[in-house]
Amino acid sequence: MAREKHSTRNIYLLGLVSFVNDTSSKIILPVLPLFISALGGNGLALGLIGGIGETIASLFKVVSGVLSDRFKRRKPFVFLGYLIASLSKLLLAFAGTWIGVLALRSAERLGKGLRQAPRDALLAASTTTGNRGRGFGIHRALDSGGAVLGSLLALAMFWFLGFSFQSVFLTAGAIAFLSLIPILFVRESSQVLRSKKFHISFSALPKRLRIFIVIATVFSLANF
Repeated sequence: MAREKHSTRNIYLLGLVSFVNDTSSKIILPVLPLFISALGGNGLALGLIGGIGETIASLFKVVSGVLSDRFKRRKPFVFLGYLIASLSKLLLAFAGTWIGVLALRSAERLGKGLRQAPRDALLAASTTTGNRGRGFGIHRALDSGGAVLGSLLALAMFWFLGFSFQSVFLTAGAIAFLSLIPILFVRESSQVLRSKKFHISFSALPKRLRIFIVIATVFSLANF
């Protein structure tokens, strides 16, 4: 019963983290292209910032997943990922060139890559096969709720209240740092992770998963 209570608490705590962090991210996202343009960035700059950032995030999801398995710890990777992202968002307010934005946006995406796989592993460890969909559904709902709130706040601050780019980024950065607080209360499972030698073998994956990966890759390339 105590373990079930802690597991349920983990789901809501991690959901709250995502809610606050996504609120922060979606405050920045709508105004970022305008900021890059104001710094002299063109369409190529926008493409590089978006494409390189997402590539870094995707690669580090694998790296952080492997490392968190090897060290048998999830929470430090989650905390570090959110910390890097929060700091990068705050420093956007002081970027003077679009190259600076590229560096900071890449760092923010690196933070996302570091935290995502260990965070999902924490969520999985906090659920059972009978309620796993519910656990991830709650987390996704809170994450999406933060995205909606962040977009509305961006609209209010930038277009209605006349906040400068710097004020918007400082506000978003401050909100992002609040997302670190709930992580401190997350409890890792005492379950011992089995140590396995990591190797990547696409052909060893189930056929349906291979098909999904191919389709997802095509859409990701189109997005890039």
